[in-house]
Amino acid sequence: MSEGTTSVRRIGAQAKQRRAERQAKLFALGGELRARLSGVGRRLVWMIPLAAALLVAGWWGIRQVRMQGGLVVREVRIEGELPMPFVEALQLAGVRRGEPLEKVDADSVASRLAQDPRLAAVKAEIGWDGVLVLRCRAARTVARHWAGDRWQLLLENGYLQEIANSVGQDLPIVESVGEVAWVEVAGSLALLQASDPELWRSLELLVVREGSQEASLWMDSSPVEVLMQLDQGSVTTLRRWRALQQDHVGRLSGVRRLDLRFEGFAYAS
Repeated sequence: MSEGTTSVRRIGAQAKQRRAERQAKLFALGGELRARLSGVGRRLVWMIPLAAALLVAGWWGIRQVRMQGGLVVREVRIEGELPMPFVEALQLAGVRRGEPLEKVDADSVASRLAQDPRLAAVKAEIGWDGVLVLRCRAARTVARHWAGDRWQLLLENGYLQEIANSVGQDLPIVESVGEVAWVEVAGSLALLQASDPELWRSLELLVVREGSQEASLWMDSSPVEVLMQLDQGSVTTLRRWRALQQDHVGRLSGVRRLDLRFEGFAYAS
């Protein structure tokens, strides 16, 4: 056998040995990885139930503390405007100091309190410290109504609130003839109040009639009766009247009634 043949065989044998060594190392690494994964799996088998048990125990413990009075309503705070006595607000909300937090639902508290028409919006939040916060916005007052023998405040939602005679003397006065859709009247005045406060403050008297969206009004200490529609265009109509007052002072001197019920037209008489 030649020397070259022997060398080739030796090289081939060495290559086989190296492949065998690499395969052995890979097999050993695979076994180690399988062992590690198996260990992780075994740990997960008992860790998952343990975590679930801890969660359940925590929930149960908190619930028991709350039910036994450990966590209670310690304080009730009012933020914003409250158009009623504090004690009355608590009665309407159906909540009291010392009540277990388990029995207090913030959304339900807000919903009960918001049913009072004197309030426009209510939000409630309660923390683990036992502090219940009630964020309130009172319904805006848009006019004062003469009911024939007493005064009432007209709120933005159409609610008529009984008041003393001395309350709201700087508000526009609304008189009604027959049964009136107060929600619509209040909505028109609220829109005017929000979009043009100065124009709203210039109103002196508004007379609304049963079964009609038409109204008569007097403003700016003017003797002229203005006929108009109470709708989404009320603000535009009153701005037209203000412009006519400013631009035609002399021509309006003998006018007692101005009909602005029809868009684009003004009929004087």
